[in-house]
Amino acid sequence: MKTFVAYVMSLLLMVAGLVACGASDPADTEGATATPRPTDEPAPTDEPSPTASPTANPTPTAAPPTPTSTPAPEGDLAYTAAYGGNPAGDWDRDNVEQYQMLHPDLEVDRTGVNLYSNPIPTAFYILLESNQQPDVFSSFIGGNLYNYVEQGAIADISDLWQEMGWDEVFPEPIKEMATVDGRQYFVPMAVQWNPIWYRTDIFAEHDLAPPETWEGLLQLCDRLDAEGVIPIALSSTGWRPPLARWFTILNMRLNGPEFHERLMRGQEQYDDERVRQVFEHWATMIEHNCFSDEPTNYRTAADQIYEGEAAMYNLGEWLSESSNEGLPDTFDFFSFPTLNPDVSRGEIALVYGAYMSAEAEHPQEARRFLAYLGSAESQTMNVETLGRVATNLEVDQSLYNDVYRRGLEFVQEADHITQLFEFSAAPEVGGQALVAFSNFWQNPDQIDETLTRLETARAQHHGE
Repeated sequence: MKTFVAYVMSLLLMVAGLVACGASDPADTEGATATPRPTDEPAPTDEPSPTASPTANPTPTAAPPTPTSTPAPEGDLAYTAAYGGNPAGDWDRDNVEQYQMLHPDLEVDRTGVNLYSNPIPTAFYILLESNQQPDVFSSFIGGNLYNYVEQGAIADISDLWQEMGWDEVFPEPIKEMATVDGRQYFVPMAVQWNPIWYRTDIFAEHDLAPPETWEGLLQLCDRLDAEGVIPIALSSTGWRPPLARWFTILNMRLNGPEFHERLMRGQEQYDDERVRQVFEHWATMIEHNCFSDEPTNYRTAADQIYEGEAAMYNLGEWLSESSNEGLPDTFDFFSFPTLNPDVSRGEIALVYGAYMSAEAEHPQEARRFLAYLGSAESQTMNVETLGRVATNLEVDQSLYNDVYRRGLEFVQEADHITQLFEFSAAPEVGGQALVAFSNFWQNPDQIDETLTRLETARAQHHGE
C-alpha cells in the first residue's frame, strides 16, 4: 500500500509541472500559472455554508445495507479522493473516519489529489492512465471521463446500483450522467447547480424581473448598463473557466444538450454553423454591454456581485463559498431563457461522486465503501457539514433552506445535466478552448478565427 501512496505522490509532483493544454500560447500564460482554490476558486472559509436550516434536526439514518453478495471483509482499501479541496476535503477525511468506525476491521489508505492546480484537471487523467490505480477514487462524472469507461479503466457497478435500490434514490438526470450504454459506473455524492444568480434588491430597485426570453435578457442588460450597474459579473482573466459557462449554456439553449455532449466528445466539429450561432449570440451580448468592459479575475467578479456593483453572475452554487456568511438573502437565481423551443432543457451542474477501478485489488471492499458513499447516512453528514445538496433523495429535505431546496428542484426538473466545460472536454481541447474563449471575449468580431482555433484543436486530438 505504501508503494501505491508513493506512486500517487509522484504523480502529483509530475502534475505540478504540467500546464493545461495550450501552454505554448503566450495568451494562456496567466491562466496556466494561476493557483485556483477548489471549485472554481471560491474563497476558503472555516465556516460551514449556511445552507442547512439551523433549526433542522436530521433524521437518524441507519447504516447502509451491505449488498448480499459481499463476502467476508478483505481488510484493506486504497482510496484516492479529489472531492473539491477544502473545506470539502476536510469533510471527506471525516467521512472516511466515520466509515472506519463502522468497520474497524478495515484499513483505508486515503490519498488526496488536487484537481485545481490548473484550469484543466490533468492530474485525474494521469491517475486513470497509470498502471497502479486505487480501489476507489472520487471526482466528477461526464464528458471526457466517459472515454475511460469505454477504455475499461472504470468498473461497471450496475449490480451494486440494483442491490442498493439506487434507481429510486438518485434524481433521473443524475442517474443519466452515471450511465453509459445502460450500465452504471458512478456513485453520486453531492451536486452544485449552476444557474444565473441575481441580486433581488438591485432588480427591485430598477423594477426588473428575471428575463424569460432572449430579447428580455438583452433589454435587461441595456437597462442595467444605462443605470451604471454591471449587468453580469464575469471571470475573464486569471481563472478562465467561468467564461466557458457562457459557451455551454448558449450551445445547449440553441442546439440542445445532446449536441453539446457530442461536441465535448469530439463527435461534432467546431466550425459547424450551429457553433457559429453560439458565438454570434455571445457577441450580441457583448454588444449590449452585458459584461464589464474590463477583464476581471474570479475574486473581483465575486466581489462585484456581493458588493452590488454587478446584478448577475453565471456560476455554480460554490459562489456561496466566496463569503464566510454564504449567500445573502438578496441572492436568488433563474434558469437561462429558452432560445430554441425545439430542443430539450439542459442545465450545468457539478456532480461529485466516486468510481471503482476496473483493476481494483480489493473489489469487495470497494463495493462496500461505494455503498456507504451513496447512502443517506454519509450524504446527510455532507449536508450538515458543508451545506451541499445531497444526491440521495432520502436525505432529510428539511435540512435545506428555500434556495437550496429549489436548487435540487432545478437539477431534478432538467431534461439533461451537463458537467462543467473544463471537465467535459478532453484536456488537449479544453486548454485551447479556454484561451480561444478569452480571446473571443476581447475580440468578439473574430468568430472565424475562434472557430478555426477550436476545430484545429479538436481535429488534432480526436481526428477528422
